[in-house]
Amino acid sequence: MKKALVILMALSMVFAAFADEPAVKNEVAEFKGSASVTWGWDIDNSMTGFTSSNSANLKFTLIDKGDKASSGDGAVWGDIKVKLGDAVQYDGGAWNGKNASVDYAKLHIGDMFTISIMDADVRNGGYKLALAANSDKDVFNVGAFGGNADIKKGLTFGIALPDLLNLNIDFRSTDGLNNLYGVAADIDLKAVENLTFKLGYGLDFLPNMSGLGTAGLFTQVGYKAALDDKFFIEPQVAFGYDIGNTMNLAAGVLFGWGDKNKDPIKYMNGKVSNGFSVGTMMNLAAADFAVPLDVAVYDTTFVENLSVGAELYTANVKAFADDLFVAFDAKYKIDVVTPTIACKFNKAAANSFVLYVGVDYTGIANTTFSVNYESGNLVDSVVGKVNVTAKISL
Repeated sequence: MKKALVILMALSMVFAAFADEPAVKNEVAEFKGSASVTWGWDIDNSMTGFTSSNSANLKFTLIDKGDKASSGDGAVWGDIKVKLGDAVQYDGGAWNGKNASVDYAKLHIGDMFTISIMDADVRNGGYKLALAANSDKDVFNVGAFGGNADIKKGLTFGIALPDLLNLNIDFRSTDGLNNLYGVAADIDLKAVENLTFKLGYGLDFLPNMSGLGTAGLFTQVGYKAALDDKFFIEPQVAFGYDIGNTMNLAAGVLFGWGDKNKDPIKYMNGKVSNGFSVGTMMNLAAADFAVPLDVAVYDTTFVENLSVGAELYTANVKAFADDLFVAFDAKYKIDVVTPTIACKFNKAAANSFVLYVGVDYTGIANTTFSVNYESGNLVDSVVGKVNVTAKISL
């Protein structure tokens, strides 16, 4: 009884004893500007003319980002972490990073058990495949599955077995006194290096716990196997099921050799990763579900200063001939000259074919000269536009 009383008292406390707090900086983090002028030629409409722009920015850092965390020992102790995730900065006419937040607040019971009092939910999932294109993009996002998404208030009971597993059990309700509760559990295995295995289930109860409401499960499996110091292969599978409704399955494999989730050069979709990949995601619960397919390759490593990639995507392989997207991007830096060439074909978008060719020259200090041509739909004989730009930057 005494131990239960100690736990209840600790849950209601505001914990203290912090360290590593944000530091006052009072420094100019950024002061820069640029101006550009472009002469454009719309070939199809025989129109020409100049456009210009300029911008400047001051970024002043008042307080650096940081955090404070409590410490404690004994059989039962409270643990809280307050963080300032972004520096307090004056940036472009507005103050950013002004709000601190609580990162976690939990009660430790021995070395293995915790009770979190932070908001969470009774859903699991939200996994995105890592691919050579469309990497970390919602088109291959399995989504979150389980109980009512509004059930957030309550407790999370955690069990941590180092290098083996983490187990969390949520008991929650909607905000306030309304008798709408939900529970969830998830397990994350840690026993095998480079193996990701997660399994979760969540559900909610009808008011007054008179029966079950929504429910769903989620599982994710992935393994990154190193082939040598550079190359790896990473198969990934995720499955989510809102019982009686959505049933999403995502699967992909990335044969990779470098950075992930970078911005594309021009036309490839989403983020790009060094490697070759195949990926899909489908709703198996749909009466006639579509099967998308993305096949892509991207590289920035094999030839110095060369970035190149290609992608083939369809939203439904059953309608492959009518719904096909193909893109090719390439950029090569030759000293102070960087040519770029890219093209894309989209069968679903008016059977369009678009071509881009451009060159950047940076041989003059603080200045970039650019010449580029981007077509319209060449299938419809839309020739496109030419732009010549001079940009001076600080």
